[in-house]
Amino acid sequence: MANNYCEFSAMLEIPEDKVAAAMTVAMRVCEELESDEDEGYVGCNVQYDKNGIWFSSDAGEGNADHVERIAKAVLEEMEIDEPFYCSWAFTCSKPRIDEFGGGAMKVQRGKETMYIDAMSFVQGEVLSNTMRELLDALAELAIQADDDCPQECRSKHFKAALAEANRLCDALDG
Repeated sequence: MANNYCEFSAMLEIPEDKVAAAMTVAMRVCEELESDEDEGYVGCNVQYDKNGIWFSSDAGEGNADHVERIAKAVLEEMEIDEPFYCSWAFTCSKPRIDEFGGGAMKVQRGKETMYIDAMSFVQGEVLSNTMRELLDALAELAIQADDDCPQECRSKHFKAALAEANRLCDALDG
């Protein structure tokens, strides 16, 4: 049997004059997580630091969603506009396929939390590269078709297809 782990360590920086109040908010959310019927535990260590709140996982038993919930409450209630970033690693006690990975999040006051998963990011890059190759091929076909046609057969459609392919390629590059 293999064991899966989630590990992280991140600092939510807080202005010195707000750290004590922020810890109160964090502890309240921790209590909510512990008493929640669906959760029933806090999947992170939450420690006071003079620079803010330090989140860490304990023996690989971390829950990044709990970090997000606590950090979001602190940022909202303390009216802190600076974003909080946290990354994590998924590991496994045995070398199982697709059991390793990681992710990251950006938590910011007044905004939806942004998440990224390492595998999804790479797969998206592969898809983006494939799309780029297809659009380049379309542009090349449009140029070739336009060049091969007698002048009287050339159509605005070729020029429109070429312009659209170039626009999409530029959008992928941007």
